[in-house]
Amino acid sequence: MDTYIYGLFTIAYVLLAIYGLQLLNKYGWKSFSNVLLFVTLGLVWDNGLLTAGNWIGQGEWLETLSRSRFWLHAFLTPLLVLFAWHAACRAGTGWAKHKLALLLSILLTAGLILYELLTVTMGLELAPERSYGVLSYSDQSTTGPPLMVIVVDIALLIASIAVYRQTKWKWMFIGVVLMTIGSIVPIPIPSSAATNAFELILIVSFWATKGFLDKNHYQCKSS
Repeated sequence: MDTYIYGLFTIAYVLLAIYGLQLLNKYGWKSFSNVLLFVTLGLVWDNGLLTAGNWIGQGEWLETLSRSRFWLHAFLTPLLVLFAWHAACRAGTGWAKHKLALLLSILLTAGLILYELLTVTMGLELAPERSYGVLSYSDQSTTGPPLMVIVVDIALLIASIAVYRQTKWKWMFIGVVLMTIGSIVPIPIPSSAATNAFELILIVSFWATKGFLDKNHYQCKSS
């Protein structure tokens, strides 16, 4: 059953990517918030590979492809820190308009990428796993909470609150809160795709936020 769910997620992310390209073509490509497109394309690959796992079959090919999921996660997920900063800046948040905030966001993004590479990605110990009909390769070496994801979530929460306070746009904040709840609270559903559903809601809220800021011509005016 999860194979079909991941397939639907893949289609949803493709549609979001198409919507994102339309926004970029209309409002410009030179924007820090456009990193969201790379994150979305990474999720197309991630969910697409989970969908195709059974078709590819257990073996070296699927293991190699699965390894790319972790590398993309390490490089792309921290980019959401830049998206968070830029959304807050475009909304007119005072602290976000300072150049120091941009510098710190870049340094934090780079630091999180490096941390994830050194602590997780370079030491991957993949093993085949079958869960609710989905064949994939999971990392057997990681223990403890995902620090990189926690830091990114905190940055997104702070930014979403700032966007709401400045513009009364609530959907980014709702998306972050729902994702946080979905990650913490066990969902009594016979499926491993539940958390990915919350992730999709989160990304939808980000694209909706970007669309809102673009269409209302909010600009990041750094000082």
